[in-house]
Amino acid sequence: RICFRWKPLPAKGSRKAKARLVCAGFRDPHLALLLRDAPVLSRAGFYVILQFACSYRLALKSGDCKSAFLQGLPDTERPTAIFLRPPTDAISLAAVPEWRSGKIYRLHAPVYGQANAPRQWYMTVKSRLLRLGWVLSKLDPCLFRLVRDKKTVGLLGFHVDDMILVLMPGYDRDEKALADAFEWGSEWEVDDFVFCGRRVCRCPDTSVVTVSQAHYISEMDTLSTKGVVEDAALTAEQISDWRSAIGGLQWVASTSRPDVAADTSLLQKPHSELTGADYAEMAGVIRYLKATPTAGVTIRPIDPEHLTLLSFSDAAWANAPGAKSQAGMLTVAVDGREMNRGTCE
Repeated sequence: RICFRWKPLPAKGSRKAKARLVCAGFRDPHLALLLRDAPVLSRAGFYVILQFACSYRLALKSGDCKSAFLQGLPDTERPTAIFLRPPTDAISLAAVPEWRSGKIYRLHAPVYGQANAPRQWYMTVKSRLLRLGWVLSKLDPCLFRLVRDKKTVGLLGFHVDDMILVLMPGYDRDEKALADAFEWGSEWEVDDFVFCGRRVCRCPDTSVVTVSQAHYISEMDTLSTKGVVEDAALTAEQISDWRSAIGGLQWVASTSRPDVAADTSLLQKPHSELTGADYAEMAGVIRYLKATPTAGVTIRPIDPEHLTLLSFSDAAWANAPGAKSQAGMLTVAVDGREMNRGTCE
């Protein structure tokens, strides 16, 4: 089938239409034979790139590869060829008239929907970057460093077809080689873009970087507490709403809103234990997010020569329902000189 969606853009209320051919991969006759593991950029790797750009006062750039999976390595894992029957709905046939012929197509490259397509694409990106001289991070399989004269001069991370890049001045040749290695869907965006649902904005004057999810938060459904009884069990409809809401809260809390992480953690319970009070608490957290949609994470410059990492951990004994405990850990980077002067208390 053809899948349609609206992609949000940094400009307020702006978006663009996208369409993608997706095959019925669950009907793949070779499904059990295919390798499918395909990593994506970790949260830690993402923030390492942002901190690098912030501390060295470098521009952040983002681009998306056009029809990425079709650029992947040839599908050579199959014992026999595989074929695809094109979509037959009116919109698809109007967009691609030759599909009216009734032909079926032999697939040579992975397409969206195939179980091994993400892995084939990952292996393609990895091999091309290594060939261009980028070095794979030992901590993140989707984070690459550009090393010159034993010094890291650039970082690149990718999450499927979205890439984020920071590069020191004087390495235009390496940037051009990267641009020529893939086919891109649009011009690279600089210092203000949406990367995997997160709006990244860097102020060139101060180099401060902010990460927020106002667009995602605006689309979260609010929960009506009308008729909710505090001590009563939730209805089937309320449990359905709950599942959707808790998933959204987990994504926001772990990505750009640590201020709701504790509430989100405490709200995660088995459905059999949920009550109207929990439902009302969830509704309150969502209202809070919608009242503060532009809040997020702020990253400030730190002198790389005086970088210090500090880790804090804490635990609350039996503070959660059912006498369960809740723990948390935070790692922060600070300027060692500032800390030594006692200004980071």
